[in-house]
Parts: sequence; structure tokens; C-alpha cells
Amino acid sequence: MATQGPSPLEIQELVDHIISFVPASSDLVACSLVARGWVDAARAALFFAPHVTQPSLIKFNPNSKAQRRLYATFNSNPRSAAYVRELSLQLMNHLDIETPHKVMTGIHFPCLKWLSVALIQNVPESIQLLMSRPTLRHLSFADPWSDFTSFAPVWDRCASTIEHLSLNLNGVGAPKARVPRIHLKSLRLAVWNQGAGCPTSLAPAVFNPFNISHLKALAIVDGVSIPWQTMALDTIQIFEIDTQPKTHPRSSETICDLSLFLRLNILRIIVHGRFPTSMFQSLRTIICSQPIHTIFIAFTGEGIIEEGDIRADRTELDEILSCLTLSPLPKIQIAHRWYEKPLPDVFPRLVSKHMLQLIWLPARHNPAEAHVWWRDVVEQI
Repeated sequence: MATQGPSPLEIQELVDHIISFVPASSDLVACSLVARGWVDAARAALFFAPHVTQPSLIKFNPNSKAQRRLYATFNSNPRSAAYVRELSLQLMNHLDIETPHKVMTGIHFPCLKWLSVALIQNVPESIQLLMSRPTLRHLSFADPWSDFTSFAPVWDRCASTIEHLSLNLNGVGAPKARVPRIHLKSLRLAVWNQGAGCPTSLAPAVFNPFNISHLKALAIVDGVSIPWQTMALDTIQIFEIDTQPKTHPRSSETICDLSLFLRLNILRIIVHGRFPTSMFQSLRTIICSQPIHTIFIAFTGEGIIEEGDIRADRTELDEILSCLTLSPLPKIQIAHRWYEKPLPDVFPRLVSKHMLQLIWLPARHNPAEAHVWWRDVVEQI
């Protein structure tokens, strides 16, 4: 008689893999009570990416159920921090900024890879310690009221292992004389400059101690003045630009010479209003020797746009993109919310060359989806 193999539930690797897909924290807690062999996998999934969010800008609420549970767990069992790989701290009230971070003091998070911080003007000591963790590879930092150079002491303490940086700040600031010791693979930059006196130039020296001379991925929000000729762009494989409407105080009509991106594979353009004239001209700078295989253009449908303007933009896009001399021809992905039928007739030249792929956008544009796409991509570079 043949020997019966073990039950799938007796194969530890399979159990661990299945539990990693359980989404609800309550279900993960239940899994940890099933068997001793399930405890470690359940804890690993439960504490993989905790989020501490302050929903109100007026007052931090330390009594919310989720926050109380998280704080109590870390206080009673600091070893739980060993399971944390991603940590998100979104705490925007500078008056109460220290309150939620007291729980972090003395907790080392030995395996932390991703850190996302959103705050106002003050970086507590506990957060600076997290930013210096030697395992940290991804850092996302947002402060809508401060510029980059105002955090110089914080950047100087950052771990040299950081490879991917995402910034959402009020300005860039003036360059500082510091050694660029942290070599980045990707940079995502949004600058919401509030005053005309604050420089917004993406000069490489501004970002010391972060070295951006060998980037593989770059994403920017339109409105940042970029000295393209002085940038090292020949290593960039993925480039994304989020264009702003002309009503935006920092909206730029600067033409980006895409021919400088010698190794560009993926070009992404996010459009919130009309397609900018500067971007039409930028697309015309693409040269045949570039290895571009995908051009993604998203029309978010935000703002009021005349129907005639929409048709004119699409006609010009169809003409420019269909005349690209790349070999092989790139895939043109256009995400939209247009209701005309049949839609392929809107881009007849692209359809005739079998280059077009239409993607339907949901009713409400979700910027978080773009960040998820970016995260997945930079994890592979």
C-alpha cells in the first residue's frame, strides 16, 4: 500500500505562504490561535506594515482603537518590531508630534526596509533614529511647510543604505557643501512651493548627501525647474512626469529633451487638464536609438475642458506618437475616462500600427495607485 503523503497543513512553507495572503488583522489573530506552527507566520503578516495615521490636523487622538492596540503591543512586546518591514507615520499636527512617537523610543525595528513619514517642521529624535536604521532602503518624506535643505541635520543622519527616496516638500532650497554619500537608484519629487523666493531647481548639489547622478528611475511633479543639460540622465530607465494645469502657480512650460534619456524604457505622463504644449514638444524629441518600449499617458479628467480642446489634443497625440521611429515600435497605453464609441477611432494612426492599448480609469483618480505602481517598479531595479 502506498504511503500517504503529509497533509498540506503539515507543510510549514505552504502554511506560511497561505497566511501571508490573509488581509484582515482579526483573521491573522485567529490564525495565530490555531496551532503553534502558525504563530510566527501570522505575526509576520500582522506586523509587516503597521500604519500610524492622525486623521485630524487639529488634534492627535491617542484613544483610537487601532492606535491603542498598536501602542500596547509594542510596549508590552517590543520583539514584535522584528516583524515590521514597512512603517508609515502620518502625523501632521506639530503641536502633538511627540505624543505618538514616545512609543517608538527604544524600539529598534531591526528589519525595517520601508519608512514613510508625513509631518510638519519638526522631526522627533525617534523618527531620526528610524531613518538611520542600516536596513532601510526606501524613504518617503513629506512636509508641506518646509524645504529640503531645512532638514540638513536629519539627512546627514540617514542610513547610507537608502536607495529609493520620495519627497513631498514646500521647496528645494540652496545647495549645501556636504559629501553625496547616499547613492540613490530612484527619486520621486513633488515640490509645492508657496513663495516666489524659494528656489525649486533640481540641481544635483541641492540633494547632498543624496547622490542622484546614477538614478534609474525619476518622477517629478511639473513646476520644478530642471536644468536638464546639467543632469546625468543617461542612466534613467523610467521617467514619470505629473503635469499640472496652467492655473497651478508653479506650472512650467519647460520643454524636456527626452533624447537625453539614452536608456529610457518607460515614459509615463500624468495629465490633469489639457495636454501641455511643452509635452507635445518634448515627445517630438524622442530619437530612434532609445530603447523605449512603453509610453503611458493618463488623462485623469480633472478640471473643465472644452470638448474641442480634447479632440485637438488627441489628434495631435495620435500624429506625434504614430510617427515615432523607434524599433520595435513602443506600446502606447492611454488611460482615460472618455465615453465616445468606438474609442479606437479616436487614434486611427496608432490603431493602424497596432500600437494602442486603452485603459479605463475609475470614476475618481486615486494618486495612491500611481505610488503603488512606482513602488512595485523601483523594487525591481
